Amino acid sequence: MSTVYVKGLSELNRSLRKMEKGARKELRTKLKEVGKMVATQAKANASARVQSHSGDLVRKITPRLNARGMAVAATARHGGYNYPGRLEFDPSYEGRYAFLYLAINEKREEAVRKFEEVLEWMATTWKGV
Repeated sequence: MSTVYVKGLSELNRSLRKMEKGARKELRTKLKEVGKMVATQAKANASARVQSHSGDLVRKITPRLNARGMAVAATARHGGYNYPGRLEFDPSYEGRYAFLYLAINEKREEAVRKFEEVLEWMATTWKGV
């Protein structure tokens, strides 16, 4: 599995455990929107840079959110082989087929802006929680 992680959410999650479940769910939904934005860019990059006949690579690029942070993962496999990892990291390809790290670099400023919006939304929505 090839994954790009956004770090720093575990500390926030610890604090949020004190909040009610509905509020946490709403926050997770908003954070996952940021992941979807990066995943959409990664799919576009994969479509443009990698010749794929099956479409598995693009279909299997998904955002994920867990206690440690948000990730965009490419989990496509053929015959048990993790080919997205090779496309992303194999030095013999010299980055020609990279799509995940390229996506986060292309969307970095927009992702940071959206994270700031989420934090502002939290601050105004849950004052005193």
